[in-house]
Amino acid sequence: MTEHNNSAEIAQAFEEFTLFRAEFIAKWCACSVWKETREEGEADVRPLVLLRTQQQVQEFESDIATDQRLLAILAQDPDTFSPKATKFKPITPYYSGVTKVNLTQPPAINSRKQTSEQIIKRMKRFYDKVSNTHRALGTDESRANLERVTQELNNLKNDTEETYRIRTYGYTDTNVWLTGELIAATTIRIPLTGMFVLDLKESVQVNIADKIDATVLQKNYPIKPVPCSALPKGLLYRESEVQKNKYSQATTNKDVIA
Repeated sequence: MTEHNNSAEIAQAFEEFTLFRAEFIAKWCACSVWKETREEGEADVRPLVLLRTQQQVQEFESDIATDQRLLAILAQDPDTFSPKATKFKPITPYYSGVTKVNLTQPPAINSRKQTSEQIIKRMKRFYDKVSNTHRALGTDESRANLERVTQELNNLKNDTEETYRIRTYGYTDTNVWLTGELIAATTIRIPLTGMFVLDLKESVQVNIADKIDATVLQKNYPIKPVPCSALPKGLLYRESEVQKNKYSQATTNKDVIA
């Protein structure tokens, strides 16, 4: 097979893979006992499915085979379709020997570090935008916004902190605890493609806990954020204070998310 033909096959496989995964998730969400409901206009994901008939088992196994076939083709170009990427991880086989499924929905955050230089560059771009808006409008509100952003930028320039952490709140994790014979006692996060449990005898108990307020982590976080209007969704913290709090909480045996 020539390189051109190989590239064409991979491109076709990716197109087929994208369509297959979307249809797979939608199909199994339709018969799930739980699914993650996204915002309006977005498709549901993470179905929790009890396979209760041999027909369902055979259909799922057929889907697994299709998924593996397409992933094998995409694996020929690992630089573009990295097998380490979440999107290209294979569908998880079904779990058997399960007697009970406990599902929880704890709050979660996205947390990442950035250097002082990166934050200041970001703030300068935002300052230019606010400054241009004020020149165009010339209102009291635009002037107040410019003064606020100017003060924030100056404070960041004068701060000796070398590394900051951006925490974005409002997320929810979906964790499942399985109980049964030969089942390892561990918490499993349902992937986008879902979790499947064999239940031919229709005897698996499913307990679904209410979703916890996603803002609770922000309300309970003891560190005061650094004012930074350039972050429309996240809040900015000094990394030195984050680590100090993490160490303090660890000494009292509390779970802490940086």
